[in-house]
Formats: sequence, structure tokens, C-alpha cells
Amino acid sequence: MLRALLLSLALALPAGPVLATPLVNTFGAENASALFWGLPDTAAYGQTFTLDAATPVSNFSFRIADDGSAIGYTAYVFAWDSGRATVAGGALFSAAGRTAGVNSAMTTYTVETGSLALGPGMYVAFLQATSPGAAVWGATDIDAYAGGSFVFQNNGGDVSQFGRTAWGTDPVGALDLSFAINGVPAAVPVAPALPLLATGIAALAVLRRRRAG
Repeated sequence: MLRALLLSLALALPAGPVLATPLVNTFGAENASALFWGLPDTAAYGQTFTLDAATPVSNFSFRIADDGSAIGYTAYVFAWDSGRATVAGGALFSAAGRTAGVNSAMTTYTVETGSLALGPGMYVAFLQATSPGAAVWGATDIDAYAGGSFVFQNNGGDVSQFGRTAWGTDPVGALDLSFAINGVPAAVPVAPALPLLATGIAALAVLRRRRAG
């Protein structure tokens, strides 16, 4: 009896929600490249993206071939002003990093942002080079992502230009970087049937003790 009841309660438990999938991922569409990134060439390379709702962002990734020369960088996330083609406000996230500098193969670099809470709107994730180099970034020229585009800035290392000088974009508007943005996995709530299962087990245990008495 107890075994049959436990089985029926287990079958009644609803399946937990599926964990969040990547918010954006254009890696599969990579068929082009953007070049060259690093000082003294174009120092800032990035991608604008759009969120339709408040979303915690856990990381973002780009694909870079640094031709064997490690390039230092600072990774940023800003709100994006599409009318002025500049960043808006202060940095929402920043962290220092460095490319591997070991070969010329395309390598995926992922920047962990923790649980960066972003509201609905347009943003830009980018890397600002802090050392010399001439790297190539993976890209796609088929407009794989409608919510944003590849952007760049020839600022010579002067980060004060982020919000003062218009950023460059692909003239055709079809070029996106090979990039991915991942959200924080949704918490798995306690299934509504779990309290019922616990209550049923307790009741059966009491019933068994009474019969034994």
C-alpha cells in the first residue's frame, strides 16, 4: 500500500523547468572575420544586443585569433544609445583579461559577469585593447542577429571617448560578431506536490504504528 501510494505521488510531481538556454549565440553562423583589433589599431571591438525583459546575464563570449601575440584588454558592458551610436552612462560591468598569445587559431574567450542584472533595452558588450596587437575576430556577414550589430571604435586607448565619439558600424549593417550571451539559470522551485508527498508519508507512518499497536 505504502509503495503504491509513493509511486502515485511521484508520478504526480510536475517536471522542473528547463534551465535557461543562451540568450544570443551566433557561433554557428560564423563565416567571416573582422580585423584588426588591438593598439594602435582599432582598440574597441564589440556587439550591441537587445533584451526584451529584465535578465540576469552570467557571461558573454567572443572568438579571437591573436596571431600569437597576447593582447591585454578590459571587458565592458554598457547601455547603448543607438541614436548617437555611443555608450550611455557609466560602465555596468568591467573586468581585465588577456588573450592566450599561443597560436593564430580562433579561440573562444568567455567573460564571466556573475549575475549582472540588466533591464529591458539595448546594450553593448565589448573588449577594449590595452596593449599592442593585430587580432582577427570571428564574425558573420548574414545578419544572423537582428537585435544588434558589430561596433568598433578607433580611440587609441582613450576610454573617455566611449560616450563622446560615435562608434563605427558595418556600412551594410549585416555584420555581427561571433558571440554568445548567457543568462543565469532559473532557480528550480519546490514542486507543489512535495509537501503533499511529505504529509502522505507521515500519515502512513502514523497509521502503521497504530496497526502495530
